[in-house]
Amino acid sequence: MIKFLYPQALWGLGILLILFGVLWYGYSRKRALLRAFGQEPLIRQTSYLPQNKHQWIQGGLLAGAIIALIITLARPVWPGASVKLKEGTLDVIAVLDVSLSMAAEDYADGVSRLQKAKDLLVNLLPDLTGNRMGLVLFARESFVQAGLTEDLVALKFVLQNWVKIESAPAGGSNVIPALSEAAGLFKESDRNKLILLFSDGGDATPEDLLASLEKFSGKNIKVVTVGLGNPEGSKIPVYGKNGKFEDWLQINGELVITRLNEASLKEIASRTGGKYIRIVSGKELKGILADTRLVGEKSTINDKELFQIPLGLAFLLLLLRRSSLVSA
Repeated sequence: MIKFLYPQALWGLGILLILFGVLWYGYSRKRALLRAFGQEPLIRQTSYLPQNKHQWIQGGLLAGAIIALIITLARPVWPGASVKLKEGTLDVIAVLDVSLSMAAEDYADGVSRLQKAKDLLVNLLPDLTGNRMGLVLFARESFVQAGLTEDLVALKFVLQNWVKIESAPAGGSNVIPALSEAAGLFKESDRNKLILLFSDGGDATPEDLLASLEKFSGKNIKVVTVGLGNPEGSKIPVYGKNGKFEDWLQINGELVITRLNEASLKEIASRTGGKYIRIVSGKELKGILADTRLVGEKSTINDKELFQIPLGLAFLLLLLRRSSLVSA
């Protein structure tokens, strides 16, 4: 909902209403005086009188311009339109599942799970300016693609060009070593610590997963798990070297169906005080860096200025009024 930084300026609208009442009273008196001299249509035929219609158009354009200028002075804004973190307050490790199942194309226009994760991360980078991010990739094993850095331009290049399916060694999808690797990248500091885990669930056993999450106890590291794919399952496309679709992935003659395993992702988020987010449209991550429960009280929410709209409208109405005066 739109709010005003200087709502007291809107009292000017009340003054405008009073002015309108005075003008209406003057117009009514003028009509009464005309009737006192005789029939108004006859007087207009024998005397020059300004056309009422033209006067009302002029008055309406001027009134509209004044209203727009009053709204401009009140400084309308859209609350929380953008999020800006204070510099040097947050460290983020992005953990990306690059196992074969992430090649499933669950999203519009044939976008794969991995590509969707990369797109979401790239969109978050501008909001992290002045803070640090690192990158860990995993399949069966994991490795650090980039340590914590403030060079988000370089990180964006790495994301877009070096992160591919099965970039990490060995097949499968084991999130446990990836989380341990990510936790080890955080340096001792008073910065808030956040892991963003993008995966379709992985294949770690519940027992091993719970044991690994015990290591997070007392470290104040929150994990936001981002679920990609769908629980109903999807096929995995196989493309040739020329980039053309060849077939659906099969193992031992059986079609492979990969499903989103939300249970493990929810468990990770719950055990670390984080949050689980399932990606359906791609807009679900918006505002994640405004969640003070995850990034601390050091985040600020910027309001989007809207004064340009009524100001532009005021100028347009004044130009229309001027052009109608010239043509009159």
